[in-house]
Amino acid sequence: MKKLISVFLCLTLLIFSGCNSSGSGEQEDENILNEYLDNVSKFETPVREFGSPLSYLHMETGISVSILYPETGYLFIDRAIESWIDEITAEYLYEIKGKKDVTAELTVAYNSFITGDSIVSIMMEGTYLASYTAHPEEILTVFNADIKSNRFI
Repeated sequence: MKKLISVFLCLTLLIFSGCNSSGSGEQEDENILNEYLDNVSKFETPVREFGSPLSYLHMETGISVSILYPETGYLFIDRAIESWIDEITAEYLYEIKGKKDVTAELTVAYNSFITGDSIVSIMMEGTYLASYTAHPEEILTVFNADIKSNRFI
């Protein structure tokens, strides 16, 4: 979705900026667009420096849940992430319960980072889309931990 919006904005800029669309100007416009799109994709590539990816999938009438999260090998982090997944899933399942002719989707992925030899950060980011809402709801939570002392920061 972000890439589609980026392409639309770039094309709008090219169209309304008075660019010459004939001859070599067209090639130059294409080069600018390609360079822009190459840079956009760099920002959309997930960073996964810590943990191994696992998927949580849940489907029932009207809603699908897809959460990509890391298995870290550190019990206190893994339990906290699993608890958050249970809470966020229950929250949105409750929200849609009893609504008729509604479809919804909860999608979450993660980025993970290591700072030094003991500080880790796991950022869970996603969206909740529902047919009864005006726009998607953004979801973001972060787990910061010191793995040497086995505690959250």
